[in-house]
Amino acid sequence: MDERTKMPVVSYPEECWLCGACRMDCPKDCIKIVFPLVAL
Repeated sequence: MDERTKMPVVSYPEECWLCGACRMDCPKDCIKIVFPLVAL
């Protein structure tokens, strides 16, 4: 998390395929993907 913006940080955005694998692999179940994606 970015402490200033309180938003999650995508470590490698150029490698994101929007496949949801990160959500499935997250051991804490803290990743949620909402479609359609909205750029902030």
